[in-house]
Amino acid sequence: MMSKDTIQAAKQKAISTVYELLADKPEQEQLLLSMLVNKLGDPDYKLAAKSTHLLSRLVDKHPNMKAVVVAEVERLLYRPNIAKRAQYYGVCFLNQLMLSEEESELAIKLIRLYFSFFKAFVKRGEVDSKMMSGLLSGVNRAYPYAKGEEKFISEQMDTLYKIVHLVNFNTSLQALMLLYQVMDSSQNVSDRYYVALYKKMIDPALCTSARQAMFLNLLFKSIKKDVADRRVKAFIKRLLQICPFQSPQFTCAALVLLGEVIKIQPHAILTQHKSMGFDDNEDDDEEEHFTDLPAPDEDVVLMKQEEPKDVKPVIPSSWIHKSIGQGHSMFYNPSVRNPLHCRAEQECMWELEKLAAHFHPSVALFAQTLLKGEPITYGGDPLHDFTTIRFLERFVYKNPKQQQNIPENSGILSKTKTKRRDPLTGARKFAVNSKSFLEKDESEIPVEEKFFH
Repeated sequence: MMSKDTIQAAKQKAISTVYELLADKPEQEQLLLSMLVNKLGDPDYKLAAKSTHLLSRLVDKHPNMKAVVVAEVERLLYRPNIAKRAQYYGVCFLNQLMLSEEESELAIKLIRLYFSFFKAFVKRGEVDSKMMSGLLSGVNRAYPYAKGEEKFISEQMDTLYKIVHLVNFNTSLQALMLLYQVMDSSQNVSDRYYVALYKKMIDPALCTSARQAMFLNLLFKSIKKDVADRRVKAFIKRLLQICPFQSPQFTCAALVLLGEVIKIQPHAILTQHKSMGFDDNEDDDEEEHFTDLPAPDEDVVLMKQEEPKDVKPVIPSSWIHKSIGQGHSMFYNPSVRNPLHCRAEQECMWELEKLAAHFHPSVALFAQTLLKGEPITYGGDPLHDFTTIRFLERFVYKNPKQQQNIPENSGILSKTKTKRRDPLTGARKFAVNSKSFLEKDESEIPVEEKFFH
C-alpha cells in the first residue's frame, strides 16, 4: 500500500524495500518484481527513473534474472492504456542491458520487441522523438549478439533509410550506425548507405551535436571499408569543405582522421595540379585571346542561307538533360547527391592550403603536416583537448600537487583510487602569465602554447 501513497518519500522508501526483498529473499519473487516494474509508469518522473535504476542493479546482481525481468517489462510495454512515458522508461531500461555471447536468444527477443514498436511509431508518423532514439540505441546494442537476425533486419532497411532523412541528427546517426553494422556483417556496404552518409555530412546540426566523435568514428570506418577510390576522395573533399564552418576541435579531429586514412590509402589526398585535369603541355601563357562576334546583319544573312526550307523550327524544352561527358560536368560538382559521380578525383585538395593558414595553431600544424605527406602523430583526443574550456584553463594555472614520499612496503599506493598526473615538462610547467614563461625562447614553446607566448 505504501507504494501507492500520495507522499513521494513514502513511495521511494517502499520501492527501495521492494528491491531489497527481491534481491535478497526468494519468496514472492513474481509479486515483488511486478510491483517494481509497475513503478516505471508512476506519474512522478523521479520515481520512474529510480525504478529503472533499481531494475538495472537487480540484473547486475542476479544476471540469471535478465530473461524474467525482460518478460515482465515486455508485459508492461504491451498494456492497452499504458502511457508513452512509461514505455519510454521501459525501453531505456532494456537498451542499457549488458549482453554476452551466450545470450543470443535474449538479444533476438529484444530486437523483435524494438522493431515492433519501431513499426508502430513509423505508422503513426512519430519518428522524430526520444522514443525512436531509444529504440535505435537498443537495436545497436543488441544486434552484435543476435545471431541469425540478419535477414529480419535486412527486411527493415527501407524503413531505416526513410528514418535517416526524417529525424534529427543524433537519431539519424544511430540509424546510420545500425545500417553500417548490418551491411558490414554481410560484407556488402551498399551505395545507398554512402549516399545517405554523404548527405548527412552537410547537416547544420553537426556543429552543435554532442556526438561528433561517434560521427567521425562512423565516417572513418565507412571510408576504410570503401573500395571505390573516387568515392573516398569525394568524402575527403567534403570533409575538408565543412571544416571551416566547424569548431577548431572538430577540424583537428577531422585532420587526424585524414592522417589515419592516408596511412591506409597513401594516394587518397591529391594536392598536385595534375589531379585537376590540367595538362602540363597546355599553353599556360597569360595572354587573353579574343574573337569578334559577327555583325547583326551578317548573322541574319548566314542564318537565312543555312536554314533549310522544309525544317520546322525547334521549340526548346523546359527540361535540360545533361550527359556525364558534356561540358563542365567533367569537372568537380559538389551538388551531386551520389559521391561516385561528383568527380572529386578531378580536383586537388586546395582546402588544405587554406587550413594551413588557419588562426588556430594546431589546425595549421596538422594541415601543414598533411601537405608534406607526413602522418599526424597525436595520441590525445582532439575533440576534448582543443576545446575553449581547455584553452581557458591555462589562465587559471595551478602548480601540481607534490606526491608524498610513502614507503614502498606500506601498501598505501596499491589502495589509492585516484590517479595522479605526470608532472608537466618544458614550457608547460610555467604559468602563462609568469616571467619564466616569457623568457623562454620561441623554439622551446609548443605550437599550442605560442599564442600565450
